[in-house]
Amino acid sequence: MRMTVLILAFLLSASAVAAAPPQWTVDPASKLQFQGRLNGDAFTGTFRRWSAAIVFDPNALAASKAVVTVDVGSAATGDADQDQALPSNDWFAAQRFPKAVFTTTAI
Repeated sequence: MRMTVLILAFLLSASAVAAAPPQWTVDPASKLQFQGRLNGDAFTGTFRRWSAAIVFDPNALAASKAVVTVDVGSAATGDADQDQALPSNDWFAAQRFPKAVFTTTAI
């Protein structure tokens, strides 16, 4: 009986160590912004549609990661000329590449 309890305690502690880091939830009010220049003028824009899958534990950095997926066609600056240019091939080429994905390689 004592050996069974010790084995069970070992297995439970081993599975706790091997558990994946927690999944984080991105606040829906978060913004993903970018900066650029158009005709020499600096501007700031926002991607209106994006998502992030974040798994993070400061005590398990090797198992932590983040993947951010951006709908590049959702870029907006508030300026009609800039907003019209952003999906074009000169900028994001949104028709050919509708999604941009950033994946961490290390944290």
